[in-house]
Amino acid sequence: MSRNTSHRPTTTPRHPASDHWHFQHEDCTHREMAAHVKNAAEMVARNPGTAAVAGVVTVGAVALAAPLAIAAPVLAAVGFTAEGVAATSIAAGVQAGIGNVVGGSVFAICQSAAAGGAGAAAVATGTQVVGGVAAVGAALGKFLWGGGQEREEMPVGGYADCAEEDDVLRL
Repeated sequence: MSRNTSHRPTTTPRHPASDHWHFQHEDCTHREMAAHVKNAAEMVARNPGTAAVAGVVTVGAVALAAPLAIAAPVLAAVGFTAEGVAATSIAAGVQAGIGNVVGGSVFAICQSAAAGGAGAAAVATGTQVVGGVAAVGAALGKFLWGGGQEREEMPVGGYADCAEEDDVLRL
């Protein structure tokens, strides 16, 4: 079956050695991109529970795939650094409260992880467990108890005028 491809967008590699393709369409403007963002924001406003679940599932997936990408900034924000516990931080307050830090304790593992030591593996595993449980819990909760409360509706005419039905890149 022959298909008219005269209205199809062009695809070109981003880099000659790259397997990734860049979608180009001469009619898609910044104004139409702004329409995409506006429509996405409106869908989030109509479906806040679904948007929250999507956010938790996304963070959970990142926690599973790259746990230290989440754990390292959290440890730093609390006050665990490669040089030791940061003065006037939450970690410094906890350390002052517990006194002598026992090896193998949660505090010692967090400090070891922040310094790039053996505690990093334990923190990574913990982050993966918490992220996985959060993602599964959020999705399961939405599936079991959140049905029927929200409606995902696509605006009449689609999300933007820059792509016609034939212009959709199909893999």
